[in-house]
Amino acid sequence: MRYQVVGANIDTWLINVKGKLPDGLAEELEYFKEASQEADEDTPTRWIFAGETLFIRAHGSGRQWRWILHCPSLHLDVGRGKLNHIIGKARLSAAFLWEHEVGDALHLLYTFLVGLYGEGFTLQVSEVHLCADTAEQVAQLLEALKGPPIEPIIMLVVSTGARLGELISLKWPQVDLERRHRHDPRGPRRGDRWLRRYRA
Repeated sequence: MRYQVVGANIDTWLINVKGKLPDGLAEELEYFKEASQEADEDTPTRWIFAGETLFIRAHGSGRQWRWILHCPSLHLDVGRGKLNHIIGKARLSAAFLWEHEVGDALHLLYTFLVGLYGEGFTLQVSEVHLCADTAEQVAQLLEALKGPPIEPIIMLVVSTGARLGELISLKWPQVDLERRHRHDPRGPRRGDRWLRRYRA
């Protein structure tokens, strides 16, 4: 049986926002949430992402996510970050990711988040889902994604078995391309990983 990839792209991208909730944001979000509860429906906020107004839900999700903002292109859970300093979890929609280059999508998200949180945060990739169902499709997907910025990340994931979050947080001083080695300073349990099959 022959399979064909009809498109190759990131299908789902979940990104954590780590930092501290800026002064006044919790109160503003709470104001919008109360208006949503009073109206008994999702209500518009003042925030806009990629030309779309974000709405707020009347209720959060569990203890971590007190406020939920959404529009067709973005779902953003917002919390106080008391336990793990994660103050937001952004999920870009598949349709948005298919319409925008990866770098453009990340730039739009980052610009929006700076407008919401200010500049005192870092982004942490939580999950990335690619469209591939079989081994044949994975090979075709890798072929279709040749070149920057996606191919080096995919090749590192495939060749090292490292988690995507580990690779995203990798810094150049930790990489020795001649010895094909990277040092993970986060502890002896993770140790060093050898990049056996990856060619820089």
